[in-house]
Amino acid sequence: MRASRRAIVLGFVLAVCAPGAASASPMLGGSGGSDCTFGLVTLANCSLFALDPFSPDPLREGTFDTAGDLAIFSFHFDEASRLSVSTSSYADGSFDPQLGLFRADGTLLELADGTAARFFDNNLDAFDYDDHIDLELGQGSYFMALAVAGLRDSLFAGSDCDSLCDFPGIAFSFEVSADPVGGNTDPVPEPATVTLVAGGALAGWLPRRRARTRARAARISR
Repeated sequence: MRASRRAIVLGFVLAVCAPGAASASPMLGGSGGSDCTFGLVTLANCSLFALDPFSPDPLREGTFDTAGDLAIFSFHFDEASRLSVSTSSYADGSFDPQLGLFRADGTLLELADGTAARFFDNNLDAFDYDDHIDLELGQGSYFMALAVAGLRDSLFAGSDCDSLCDFPGIAFSFEVSADPVGGNTDPVPEPATVTLVAGGALAGWLPRRRARTRARAARISR
């Protein structure tokens, strides 16, 4: 049945996040999400939304108020599935989006080639800064974060957008879909040891400039 393959998202959101009032920003489809509260950590300028990648309507549209806004989307796969996400914010003349994929414990996924799962630009050389994700993920719960820039190694540490962040507009949009692949394949490797302490993640994080920000800064300095 189709229903058995759809994302089970509501229970997951209730299990990991304390209830909160709807946030003013970001907005998705004109509505605010839940507060981004994880244990003792509440992220500012952040909204949490349930995402069903199997929905027949792939388009998601929303707005940010500031360059420091963060939208987090929770989803769950009952079986190994291929996730596809394509942003269009940059092509539409709004802003250069950054997508990141995180495990349910907030740690950043590492792809099979060792790349951190927050660098999905279409083509840096062609200055195509929209993001595209096309990955097989194993059964489990995940978070996808959308920011202007500065996603950190821990989801619970939020994002950091400094003076180099380019934010000409407030609208964001992306298309998302998923299809089960069958079998027990989980191409995303798990770390040998994961210890997550939200306070330590906040205090110990060292900023890493995104490659596309360096490319843009170099282009502007010419």
